[in-house]
Amino acid sequence: MACNRWITVTTDNEVTIHTTPMAYEDINKAVGGWIEAVPTTGQVSIYCNEEGKLDGLPFNLIATAFVRPFLDDVIMGNVVFCGPPDEEGDDTDVPWDVEAILTKAAQ
Repeated sequence: MACNRWITVTTDNEVTIHTTPMAYEDINKAVGGWIEAVPTTGQVSIYCNEEGKLDGLPFNLIATAFVRPFLDDVIMGNVVFCGPPDEEGDDTDVPWDVEAILTKAAQ
């Protein structure tokens, strides 16, 4: 299954819901560089800029708050949220509850 519903969260606290098939290029463009998977609980996949801290990218408050319960780290730069990988390793659609949390955080 391909990911057809994914979310970008910017350092300006803008949450954008995308309803188009997500490609590697979309993630690369959204995070602005090399892609790194953020460790999660498995409910969601999160991608950030691999060199966000080294490049001095701005702090991402929403993404950091989301991962704080299970990751003692900060997220720098824009991020992409989608669903967990399926049995073939492909990302799935972002879960509705994650979408609700992110959109509420942006308000």
